[in-house]
Order: sequence, then C-alpha cells, then structure tokens
Amino acid sequence: EKVLAVLAARGYGPVKLLFGLGLLFNGTAFAHLILFTHAFNISGTPLLRSALLKIAAAGKLRALSGRQPGGAMASLSSALQPQPLLEVLSGVHYGVVACIAAVVSPVAGAAGVGLSVGQILDRHVQPLVRRYWMTNRRLLSMAEGRRVWADAAVSYSASAVSVLVALSSIKYINVLSGSLLGAQWVVDQALLYLEQLLSALAARSSSPLVHRAASSCCQHSHPLLGGSLTIGIAAASFFSQLNAAPQRTSMPFKVLFCLPLFTEKVLSAFKWIFLARK
Repeated sequence: EKVLAVLAARGYGPVKLLFGLGLLFNGTAFAHLILFTHAFNISGTPLLRSALLKIAAAGKLRALSGRQPGGAMASLSSALQPQPLLEVLSGVHYGVVACIAAVVSPVAGAAGVGLSVGQILDRHVQPLVRRYWMTNRRLLSMAEGRRVWADAAVSYSASAVSVLVALSSIKYINVLSGSLLGAQWVVDQALLYLEQLLSALAARSSSPLVHRAASSCCQHSHPLLGGSLTIGIAAASFFSQLNAAPQRTSMPFKVLFCLPLFTEKVLSAFKWIFLARK
C-alpha cells in the first residue's frame, strides 16, 4: 500500500505536466473530455471532494488509534459510514446530470465551461483585484450594505465574466478552456519543479544569492507571476490552435495520450448514443 501511494504521488506531477502540454498543443483532440470535465467539476466535484476528505480523515483516525489491524485499507474500510457514502453517490449523480445537460444543450454546456473556467481564473484574478482595486481599506470605507454587495461582486466577478464570454463564443470556448486548463497545469508543475530545484541547490550551497532565490521563488508567494504566465501561455495556445489547419493526429501523440484519447472516444460515443435515443 505504501509503495503504491509513493508511486501515485511521484507519478501525479509528470502525468499532469504531460497532459497539460497535450492540451496546449492539441486540445481539440480532447473536446468531449474537456466538456465533461468542466461540467462534472462545477457540480459533482465539490461534493465528492468533501465526502472523500471525510472518509480519508475517518480512516486515518482509525489507523492512528490502532484499533483495526490490517493496514490503512482495513482501517479505511472499517471507518466507512453511510452518510459520506451517500454524499459520494450524490456527487456522482449531480456530476452525471451536469454532463448530460452539457450534451443536450450547447448553452448549458457553455455555461458550465464558463463557471469552471471562472473558478480557474479566480485564483489569479482575486489577488490582483484585492491588491490594486477593491482593497480592504476601500471596503471598510463603504457603508455596510454596500460593502457586502461590493465584496460579493468582486468574489464572483471572474465567474460572471467567464460565463458571459462562454455564452457569447460557444464555438470557441472549448478550445479556450482547454488551453487555460493546460496552461495552469504546466505552469503549476513548472513552478513547483523550479522551487524544488532551488531548494535542493540552497541545501548544498552557502551562497546568499541561491538562498535568496530559493526563498523568493514560491508560486504561493507570487500569485501574480503564476497568473501572468498561465494567461499568457493559454492565449498563445488558443490562437495557435485557432489558426492551425486541421491535420491528422500523429502516431507519437496517439501513443503518449492513448488513455485520454480512448476516454475521448468513449465520451463521444456516449454523446451520440444519448442524442440518438433522445
């Protein structure tokens, strides 16, 4: 179990980086996968994440208490309760319903993609808006009723703008959202690898310059850097894919992304079967 956990933890980053690059260079090959991912993300993912965290916490607590022999899996299975399992099923249900709605209605699909993209952009937009425009001092200077509405408007501004853009450009929103998702994954992993590299160099070096670079190169300390890189790379990817001539998928690409491409075929078949029975 420990070996599998270590392998999964080590493989997650490279797989995320690889798939992010695939979305940047040929996101149109994963159109249905992108659509279903965004639809599931805004509806089923929050419930699933909450329920799985509860189950994991209960299993960890049972393992630490030492009441259940047999390792982590035995502790986890003994800690399962009806309510978290029902929440998991509810999350799957809401996610599947959202995916079906995205298939049936292009408007619903575009709105779902817009909401999901808004959540991605929010982490980059909020620090900028809160720092340079709607600062705490400015909020505190407002009347209480106006302050509540201003704070809510700022909090949901990215999602509102993303939904409006998605609804006004349904034809292009899938490529744009794939480019943005790929850019975020690539930038997150690249900054993480850079941070780990500089930390390793700082541990072996006595140079103040290396230590200063290691302490300052943190994606959480510089959200504007990560946001600028993400948006810039996403824009470059979007326009390059938009202007690229249609071409067949190369064999190396098919080999590298065989599992996502197979999933794309399955989702595409599900879409057409569902529409044919409708």
